[in-house]
Amino acid sequence: MIKKPEFTLTIPNWKNKVCIGIVGPKYYKASNKTPKTISSKYKVKNVMRDYYYVDEKGAPVVKNKKNVGKEEMWAINGQSFYQAALHWKTRTKIVNEYHAYLTNFIKKEFSDPFPTYLNFSLSMHIDIYEIYTSHLPDITNMWILPKLIEDCFVNSKILKEDSPEFRMKTSYEYKFVNKKADRKLVVTFKYKER
Repeated sequence: MIKKPEFTLTIPNWKNKVCIGIVGPKYYKASNKTPKTISSKYKVKNVMRDYYYVDEKGAPVVKNKKNVGKEEMWAINGQSFYQAALHWKTRTKIVNEYHAYLTNFIKKEFSDPFPTYLNFSLSMHIDIYEIYTSHLPDITNMWILPKLIEDCFVNSKILKEDSPEFRMKTSYEYKFVNKKADRKLVVTFKYKER
């Protein structure tokens, strides 16, 4: 008989985005796609081995003036995590930031490791309480979240064993809410007889 068959961790108002840098300037290149308001107002000049529209001082015309200098945020999404556009150093920064963030909650909630039982496996389920928007990743692209969470439990030595023999099942689902205050992650580990 198992004394405690279930362990739960709740992370309120969870962090679904991390800062990966500061937005730098993008410039208008000379091409057919350049808006007429730019092509009719500025001259084209060879700058940095390419042709750009330049202002009266000869500086390239900035395309994204409103965003330059702002934090560039990455929203958690397994598909975008492995796109070629994301540099390996940026991926490392994302993982390290999430590990520190999640580990903080784990260490506050748990001090003793989960026991390992011979005839039982331990499943993990994550309820993702989130406000629906059209920018929300497909649920299958949230695979990175359970991976990050499990790694943090292992690194914190709360979960001693994550081999497929012991950790046989992981599931996760969205549960939509209307208020920011209701956003949270609920992670539940449950023992099941094999």
